[in-house]
Amino acid sequence: MASSFRNGTRCLPVEKKSADFSTGFLQSIISSWIVCSQLEDLMVGSTFRRVNVQQIKNLVVPMPRPEEQRSIAQALSDVDHLIAALDKAIAKKRHLKTATMQQLLTGKKRLPGFGEGKGYQQTEVGAIPEDWSVFKFSDIMRLITCGIAATPQYVVEGRGYPFLSSSNVKFGRVIWSNFKYVTKELSSSAL
Repeated sequence: MASSFRNGTRCLPVEKKSADFSTGFLQSIISSWIVCSQLEDLMVGSTFRRVNVQQIKNLVVPMPRPEEQRSIAQALSDVDHLIAALDKAIAKKRHLKTATMQQLLTGKKRLPGFGEGKGYQQTEVGAIPEDWSVFKFSDIMRLITCGIAATPQYVVEGRGYPFLSSSNVKFGRVIWSNFKYVTKELSSSAL
């Protein structure tokens, strides 16, 4: 559960009362929805949300026996390590995809069966394979404009035309996953 609170300039150090309690289990339970939902219900304030020490002392949490606490903590730690490894692998694959896109979309690397023995030509977008062409965006895409202040009425995906807006461009790249769609009538009237 994502909580909309943060620890401000005050903190409340805690220490476990018994060595029998698993530190890993306590860390997990404190950051779980079980505690966070209780804190959300108790918080006061709008800009700086807070709870008092007595309210924190009165929070309730389920506590299994120490050996089960340790087993739960180990299982959650194993999952955390797995997630970290997967995140690292995903980041590596993203980097590989970016590099591959750079090579394929510029023609520096060709897929098998395409362009064997072909040279390159210099164009306004740089050197590209000689069997490629350069087109204006308007030659390959229908441009739909709605004016600066107008917000079009969107339709269900697949029942209209993709509408490219500033929300589809981030860090110099087009984000293809969040296009909205407009009607054929709107696309025709905008041209």
